[in-house]
Amino acid sequence: MDPTNAEGYYGRAIAYASKGDYDVAIGDFSETIRLNPRKYKAYLNRGRAYLEQEKVDQAINDLSEAIHLAPNDPLAYIYRSAAYNCKADYPRAIADATQAIEFDHERAAAYSNRARGYTEIGKVKEALQDYTRALELDPKCTESRVYLACLRYGTGDHDIAMKDLNEVIRLDPHCSLAFYWRGKAYIEKGQIPQAISDVTEAIRLNPKYTAAYLTRSMMYGTQKDYDYAIADATEAIRILPHDASGYLQRATIYAAKRDYQGVITDTTRAIEFAPKCKEAYSARGWAYAVLGRLDEAIRDYTIVTELDAKCKDVYVSRANLFYRKGEYAKGIADCNAVLRLDPKNAQAYCLRGCFHQGCGATDLAITDCTEAIKLAPTRFQAYYIRGTAFYKKDNYDKSVADYTEAIRLNVKFAEAYYGRGCAYRKKGEIGKAEEDFSKAKKLGYLSLGI
Repeated sequence: MDPTNAEGYYGRAIAYASKGDYDVAIGDFSETIRLNPRKYKAYLNRGRAYLEQEKVDQAINDLSEAIHLAPNDPLAYIYRSAAYNCKADYPRAIADATQAIEFDHERAAAYSNRARGYTEIGKVKEALQDYTRALELDPKCTESRVYLACLRYGTGDHDIAMKDLNEVIRLDPHCSLAFYWRGKAYIEKGQIPQAISDVTEAIRLNPKYTAAYLTRSMMYGTQKDYDYAIADATEAIRILPHDASGYLQRATIYAAKRDYQGVITDTTRAIEFAPKCKEAYSARGWAYAVLGRLDEAIRDYTIVTELDAKCKDVYVSRANLFYRKGEYAKGIADCNAVLRLDPKNAQAYCLRGCFHQGCGATDLAITDCTEAIKLAPTRFQAYYIRGTAFYKKDNYDKSVADYTEAIRLNVKFAEAYYGRGCAYRKKGEIGKAEEDFSKAKKLGYLSLGI
């Protein structure tokens, strides 16, 4: 071949790409571009080849150059829309797909790409319309049919969705996507063995299907098959070593195994690749807290609150750590933050009551615990804290009543037995006191020397 013939390289690149030999194809496309930098189709098809290799940033660069050289070609917008979907940049994916439709409203892929973007941002009605249009234009597009079925499942049309997925698999028994999503549908129905079977078939058909490995890992984890769960998450990491999802899933399994250092190691790796992943910080903070590394846990929880100021559970978790450190004012501030977001949060009232009691504000403790009991009458901790506050106010009858209710709700609550024993002793009912002290001791409450 003439080494100066750009068209020769281009034609050979197209042939290699059609065979799936993308590395060689990219080399020839690059040589075409070197010889003819204005040939937009070389950028277009090299970008498509990069997309097939999941080299999304390189794909976007090439497709953007193709658009610059040929701004009216819908294909470049379609491929770049797909690339933006891969990067979870859904507004840009939707914009590119819409531009492609304006140039050519008969392109099924443009509607399919836009439907995916709409799905991810919660515009279900628009997504359903676009997937339906895509199938009108290309009835054999299994991807659109699968995702349409998934949307129907999400809107409650379970039987129709399952029927659609079964039909896709009947027509194309090699469609890994259909097996994967039918497996997800089985998960929603609580049919885990069938779900594992389908997701396993998806992996057999597509051994690099990272989402399938992660989903199967999750299912194995729920069944406490931790070795299999870790193996699947590890395989997902091997395929996409710079994606946080695999590390997060494996950290979840390590948490179930109580391998707290494993959680810390994997969430730290996840944070390297996704510095704004609040789930990773939250999980690592939890592991630090279990290990007694309170300052590190508080640091991670604080980052979560900076990333998401409405994360109620993290404020509660951090407040508990402040209680362990004796930093009651900070704990009260966290409880206040929860109550601003959720004024009927019984846990926050109960915890704030505990902090008030620690500060010696027994009346405030009683008020908060009374509100917690009103909102959640079975919250035994609130009765215990209020019982202790009444004890400190020398109101032993009310103290006994609250401790008794705490014990009724949790018969193994050693602290409540001890507290009630103290109240009985103050009332002069020594026999009852000794009986409660004995029960507290049998339940392991030894630290007070009873």
